[in-house]
Amino acid sequence: MQTNGTRSRRVLVVDDASCFREAARQLLESRGYLVAGEADCAAEARKAVVRLAPDAILLDVNLPDANGFDLAAELLRSHPEVAILLVSADDTTPALIPQDPARPFVSKSGLATLDLAEFLSAPSQRARQHTARAGPGGGTSRPNRMMPRNHPRA
Repeated sequence: MQTNGTRSRRVLVVDDASCFREAARQLLESRGYLVAGEADCAAEARKAVVRLAPDAILLDVNLPDANGFDLAAELLRSHPEVAILLVSADDTTPALIPQDPARPFVSKSGLATLDLAEFLSAPSQRARQHTARAGPGGGTSRPNRMMPRNHPRA
């Protein structure tokens, strides 16, 4: 699939709920992304990342066999070129997320209204965008309700 003469970003959707995977597929495809594959657990996600080489991963934080935060960190270490967007149905989850442009978070209910291009870009591109938005004191120039300042794993 091509969009404006460029290759569409290939996304892997990782969530244990098949209904969410289907809704995410429809949303992503309607916005010009190519869903390269789906996985319902961390073990399958690890295999799919190697097999499919996605550009981005839409990753649930609550998987039956792993914590999505830990899986995201693992995947970013082994595949630093892959963008990861963490999602959760639990709207209280953002309080657990570090303010890290390499691991952005959105609630599942907010996914439909999110500008996905900003978050499904390559991690290095997101870090540059984050730095460009930072003001002289190092803080972002706009409020970011999705990324709290502290996290017990930080």
